[in-house]
Amino acid sequence: MKKILLSFLAVIITILTVKAQTKIPELKQRVTDLTNTLNFQEWQALENQFKAYEDSLNVQISVLIVGSLDNENIEDFTAETFELNRIGQNNNNRGLLLVAEKANNRFRIQFTKPLKDLFTNDLINSIIGKEIEPYFKSNNYFGGLVTGIDAIINQIAKTETQGSKAGISVLVSVILLVVAIIIIVFVVIPYVRKKRKNATTNSEEKK
Repeated sequence: MKKILLSFLAVIITILTVKAQTKIPELKQRVTDLTNTLNFQEWQALENQFKAYEDSLNVQISVLIVGSLDNENIEDFTAETFELNRIGQNNNNRGLLLVAEKANNRFRIQFTKPLKDLFTNDLINSIIGKEIEPYFKSNNYFGGLVTGIDAIINQIAKTETQGSKAGISVLVSVILLVVAIIIIVFVVIPYVRKKRKNATTNSEEKK
């Protein structure tokens, strides 16, 4: 009887634990505000801004604002939300998700692998601490999202521009090397050979 009672209690605890976990939302828009914190104008402005970034840099940006995750780990919640919604899968694996928990001012940014390589943990923490969190603490949620995403996009654009310039520099160097080799093979060497031949001919004539 005791074993049956313990088993029953274990089942009840498991059910309560599952129910206590926050349901992973389906993100059908770029900005999903489950708290109704943003007004329509702010939401529309963010939607337009993120679409412009997506069109110019091919990066899918998603933002999710939740009220409270209770004691749930925000890292796990963000990762599961990111995976469920396949962020970035339609943009050559280029996407990011910013989750903001309003009740406890907790934040988490999840990237696809190609974008994650552009950010160190220190840089991500700096963006959250300097560009997002101060605005949220002063109840300026729209401002925090604008400056936070701007900082992220600027880092992506800057890093990829530097990479493009480096690639162009290498290409130019290779082209110059090829041109130099062509000049040596087809101009310099024939010229030297001709000079030597003329010198030999003149020497023989003098003899």
